[in-house]
Amino acid sequence: MWCRKNCLQNVHILVIYTPSRYTNVYEPFSYLLTKDADRFVDKFITKQHSLLEYVKEIEKLKDMASTVASLPIAVPMHLFLLDCHKINQVLRMRCS
Repeated sequence: MWCRKNCLQNVHILVIYTPSRYTNVYEPFSYLLTKDADRFVDKFITKQHSLLEYVKEIEKLKDMASTVASLPIAVPMHLFLLDCHKINQVLRMRCS
């Protein structure tokens, strides 16, 4: 009885904390989901830049899109499967 209760407590803890730890994977891309990314692009476009600066900015976005594409689509948890397909798709779309 004690073993089952202990196992259930461990699974309960993992189910609660594992998804929140996984969200840290998306932290570097969080600004893409806000209006900050749109403002940055608008501000960048309105100013005068060299061709090299445009190339660097485009490469940065392409690298971000590539990194997001390499993230797992589904993350198995102990009692459920965390589906990340939609958020990955939105982030890749925002990078393009």
